[in-house]
Amino acid sequence: QLPCLVEFTHGHHRYFPERQAAAGRIIRCGKPTTAGFRVDTPGLPCFTSVHLSQTIRGQYKQVMNSSLSISLKLFISHVFAVLLVSGSIGAFFYASALNSMQTGLKERLQSSAALISQTVDANTLRDVRCVNDTTCPSYINALGHLRTLRRMNPDIAFLYIMRQQGGRVLFVVDTDETEKQATPGMEYKQVTPALMRGFTGASVLPEITDDEWGSFLSGYAPLKNGMGEYLLGIDMRTDQVQDKFKGLRIARLIS
Repeated sequence: QLPCLVEFTHGHHRYFPERQAAAGRIIRCGKPTTAGFRVDTPGLPCFTSVHLSQTIRGQYKQVMNSSLSISLKLFISHVFAVLLVSGSIGAFFYASALNSMQTGLKERLQSSAALISQTVDANTLRDVRCVNDTTCPSYINALGHLRTLRRMNPDIAFLYIMRQQGGRVLFVVDTDETEKQATPGMEYKQVTPALMRGFTGASVLPEITDDEWGSFLSGYAPLKNGMGEYLLGIDMRTDQVQDKFKGLRIARLIS
């Protein structure tokens, strides 16, 4: 495919067939010169064999450079295609795993709230109405029971019992051991639909929410014999939730 003349040697003569050699034309070289044999052909420039060799080498280099350039482009395009496909697959599996982990965590919160709520009888707390009732044996027993359960599970930030009255949501028991502990009768004002559903059935917040105690993912369930008036809540802190997703995010970055 090289567009050039080819030099043949026959005895002491040299011949340079041109492109029209297929038609039978063969051009014989002229006398030798210091630069090589001259080729004198009407209508064509005069070249020496040295000039022709240089021309052939130049054309060969151009063809090889063009081939290397195409090969390099093909290689780079294949590398980008592989990276694109791998990244897409990694992103898909990360999203699927993240969604699965979030769903599993919410289900765990919801089931834990439903299980613990059945260990406290709402009938024993109906007389706990205000801060003065914190000395009642029923309040002390319920608080001690819930604090024991919370300490047994490091994932739980708080356990608490609430009741609703006249469209308001009030604390009954709160396991917080700091000065921010909610006392009986204290109103909780950041009410969510998920929390209200917790008075009649197990529910969980769809996402992390903020209140005066911090940022949490929470689950709720009606208290035993609560008659739709009492619920138990579980709070999991944001940092604990994020720690559970940390390994998954590292795997995503690697992929």
